Amino acid sequence: MTLFHIMLNPGGEPTHVSEHQQTCHQDIHAVLREMSASLAEQRVEMRHLQRENEAQTTKLKELDLQKTALEKQKTALEKQKIALEKQKIALEKQKIALEKQKIEGERLKQELQSQTATLTNLESQQTEVDKLKQQLQSIVEKIMVLTICSENDL
Repeated sequence: MTLFHIMLNPGGEPTHVSEHQQTCHQDIHAVLREMSASLAEQRVEMRHLQRENEAQTTKLKELDLQKTALEKQKTALEKQKIALEKQKIALEKQKIALEKQKIEGERLKQELQSQTATLTNLESQQTEVDKLKQQLQSIVEKIMVLTICSENDL
């Protein structure tokens, strides 16, 4: 007697396979077929879910890499922004320095024009003085000539 027969006939009495037992066998086989089909379906679904899980894991890793890359880019951009701000400040300082130099250049230009005018005036005065010296020299020469002539006449 098999374990199956013992389960179907708990009293342990030897019996012939009845119609009822045959129906039970068929029901058990039907349940086993359904369970096998369900198990196969669950395996397929499990494989599908595993593939989806792997795809999601891969996608998550890619997103993490993208996030890291974006954070690096953000940091680099922030550094560039700081550098640009420093350059802007430096350029503003240079602009102020150039404006001061321009003002100083204008002042020096005016001073030079003033000095040029003064020099021109002095040159004109020097020319006048030179003319007066020549006239005075001429007068002195004439006086000397007259003095010599008058001494000779005496």
